[in-house]
Amino acid sequence: MVINGRKKWVSSATGWQRDGADLLCVVCRTDPEAPAERGISIIAVEKPTSGVVLDRVIESPGYRSHLLPEFSFHDVVAPRRTCSARKGGGLRLGGASFTGAAALIGMLGVALMRAAFDHTLRFARTEHRGGPCRSSRIRRSATPWPTRR
Repeated sequence: MVINGRKKWVSSATGWQRDGADLLCVVCRTDPEAPAERGISIIAVEKPTSGVVLDRVIESPGYRSHLLPEFSFHDVVAPRRTCSARKGGGLRLGGASFTGAAALIGMLGVALMRAAFDHTLRFARTEHRGGPCRSSRIRRSATPWPTRR
């Protein structure tokens, strides 16, 4: 199988040492005529492979625990045996792999929101730039979730 194209937001593809991952699972169209549910496959590309090019690293505000690279694939040859499941089953397999991750991302978002709220509230209660702040107003409105009035 020959892979050509580009991928963005390839989490952890740079590897722990930032010299490239040992294995990339590339979600790509293997049958351009078929609908997505039958025309997408996941192909394992092992390192070292010629034709895989790191184009750039996407700057990500906030979440910086790993790089978010953008790759190009130029005539990358992968053996047919590296196609996951059966050819065309990639959409279903990829969707299943994100099911658990979606809940984790949601929890991370709520945790970050709560931490930002706590930090902002602490700042508002302790800082006195330009005069004192009415703490009674802060206490009344300091709920972790929006309320209806």
